[in-house]
Amino acid sequence: MRPLCLPLLFGVLAMSPLCAQSLSPFPQGEPNTAYAAYFTGRSHLACLTTRHAEHGIPIANVTFEPGCRNHWHRHSQGQLLIAVGGEGLYQARGEAARVLRPGDIVEIPGGVDHWHGATAHRAFAHLAIEVRPEQNQTNWLEAVSEADYAAAQPQAARLSLLTPRQAALAQLAAAAAMGDLEAVKAAAEAGFAKGLTLAEFKEALLQVQAYAGFPRCLNGYSALAELCQARQAAGLPLPEGPQPNALSPEANRERIGRDAVPACAASLPRPTSPPGSALPLAQSSS
Repeated sequence: MRPLCLPLLFGVLAMSPLCAQSLSPFPQGEPNTAYAAYFTGRSHLACLTTRHAEHGIPIANVTFEPGCRNHWHRHSQGQLLIAVGGEGLYQARGEAARVLRPGDIVEIPGGVDHWHGATAHRAFAHLAIEVRPEQNQTNWLEAVSEADYAAAQPQAARLSLLTPRQAALAQLAAAAAMGDLEAVKAAAEAGFAKGLTLAEFKEALLQVQAYAGFPRCLNGYSALAELCQARQAAGLPLPEGPQPNALSPEANRERIGRDAVPACAASLPRPTSPPGSALPLAQSSS
């Protein structure tokens, strides 16, 4: 199994939020389970007004964790979006994606296929305002493909040092180091979707011990075990992945480890930037 470069993963992940707490002045709400079938990734929903209120204008705050977006869909009467936190994306069918930051407003005409959500490395929150709710119907369509989502990313995000698989491992390790066990489960779930295996997750958690101590490493294992039990109960696959190579008693472990670090670092993608410019990385969330 290829060794993990956890120091580099932790350093890059520190530039982007893992979760969406305190992203905007509005409440984050509960996990968006009612519409989970129409989202890729995890989101939260807080209904700020009611459909049956006197003014009749339903407003909700929707919070997307990094990498989360909804499926292509359309509203028969249109919709208004107001970005209130983080960094997000909006794209109408056949048009270039638009980056959204706090204060940006999107006026979506009726009948236009579109999607919206967070960028790959930053959480995002927006207010969703329903237009003419009595006549407005939502038609959910296909999920946004990984290729279309990757192409929609801001330039800095597309030039990130980490591949999606490496970023998922970094998120898992950082969540364990911070003691956020729900985020450990979310990162593992996202990692499974990106093709990661149990062996890779276990190796990442094992290396957390050197940075955050044994108790948090053990708690990370416990969270991963709970997720695996839930996936087994739901009939979902649990890919084991390659197991570590056994070393002979005569092996020089110090030399093997010393040789593995530069080999691992050399395998990481190296984005290029113009002479004299800083390396373009995803900006951190304020």
